[in-house]
Amino acid sequence: GSDRPNPSFTPAPGFVPYPGHGNNRDNSNPHIVYEFTFVPQDGGTPVLKYGISDEYKYGVSRPENQKPALQAIFGSTVSYRILSRTINRQEALILEQRLVNAHFNKWDVMPRVQSRPGPF
Repeated sequence: GSDRPNPSFTPAPGFVPYPGHGNNRDNSNPHIVYEFTFVPQDGGTPVLKYGISDEYKYGVSRPENQKPALQAIFGSTVSYRILSRTINRQEALILEQRLVNAHFNKWDVMPRVQSRPGPF
C-alpha cells in the first residue's frame, strides 16, 4: 500500500493524521472494519476474513489489494464490504475481535483465512 493520504477521506477540521506506522496501538487515525465473503459450495462459513485498515493512509486500497488473491483461491463470488468506521486503531481491533468471536461462536471455526486475531 501507499503511504500517500487517501484523497476520498475528508478529515474533520483540525484533524492531524497520525504520522507513525499504521500497525501501532497509538494510531489515532479513523479506521474501517471490513469483511470478505464468498458463496461457499461446501455448506461451511461464507466468511473469509475480517480486517481493519487505516482510513487516512490506506482507505479501501487495503481490501482492494487483497481481493484478487482471494478471488484466485475462492472464485469470482469473493467480495468485501465495510462494516464500520472507528475513531482509531484500538477501537477497530476491538470490533474485529468481537466479529471473530461471534463468527467462532456461530460456526465453531475461524473465518476461512483469518490470520489474526484468534478467538478467545
